[in-house]
Amino acid sequence: MIQANEFRRAVAGAAFWLFIFWQQRPRWESDEWIVQLLLLGPLVLVPLALWLYRHDDTARNECRMTARLWRFVELTQFPAALVLAVGFVRFVPGTIAGLLALPWFAVTIALAVVGVMTSWRRGFWPATTLCRGAALVYVVVGGWGATMDRFGVYPLDFLPVIILLTAVHFQYAAFVLPLTAGLAGRRVGGKLATATAYCVVAGVPLVALGINATQLGAPPQLETFAAYVMVAGGVLTAVLHVLLGFDGRRPAAARVLWLTSAAALTFSMVLAAMYASRFYADVGWLVIPKMAKLHGTANALLFALPAVIGWCVALRQEQADTSSLPKKK
Repeated sequence: MIQANEFRRAVAGAAFWLFIFWQQRPRWESDEWIVQLLLLGPLVLVPLALWLYRHDDTARNECRMTARLWRFVELTQFPAALVLAVGFVRFVPGTIAGLLALPWFAVTIALAVVGVMTSWRRGFWPATTLCRGAALVYVVVGGWGATMDRFGVYPLDFLPVIILLTAVHFQYAAFVLPLTAGLAGRRVGGKLATATAYCVVAGVPLVALGINATQLGAPPQLETFAAYVMVAGGVLTAVLHVLLGFDGRRPAAARVLWLTSAAALTFSMVLAAMYASRFYADVGWLVIPKMAKLHGTANALLFALPAVIGWCVALRQEQADTSSLPKKK
């Protein structure tokens, strides 16, 4: 069963997120809508996703330092998320807003350290375990992006909306996607799971490298290639969830949620591939506001949220089945 603390934090975060949404009533193509997508991560998805990470059986046997970092995250995650939300909703970019984002940045730094330590201790095989460790490492870039946006600092002369979208991207495509890819791959197994994990783990830093290289004047081929690797990882993750969605041994609610998330993820990956091809094909209609509206919304509300809830349901059932087995004497 989902522990009461994580469940209460997620429910309270969802209530606060809905309150902000009701107060703001953002338009789909506005920056306020992007902020709503961003805040859904710290307030709702992160506590549930971290429960998944902690309670999957590969997360056992932590060292003392890792246990202390987890304790720090458990104590600070929800207050830091609330403060981050206040910084986005009530303050314009500047010193105060930036300071309010720092606690969340600290949480993501702690998670990144945990990801590095656990991956180092367990090695880089199987690839699905590496995938889940990478999720904790990558999320720190989302914390960095949110902090830079709140301080009003935009490196490499990126537009403010790009830095904001970086924060969003590294909570969904770089955190929830690797985590769920690892969970699904571990249960499906085989070469498909390995290929999925490597595409996802490699795709995240490649996309960041490609976008920065293009901004600095490099040819766009690297950005396009990186995006295609990321798209491959996303589509393969969707395939894994479809396979699990048609597995009658899994809980019905989880299967419906996985199939929903797989459809949304496929849709968002098609959009990502089209946007990455803008240097070579006429996709002028797919501008940044449109991508934020379609790609971002699909990733946050229709992929990440159903996928994480589905895995909570499935893992709860797995634990119940395990506890009901007769103990060996």
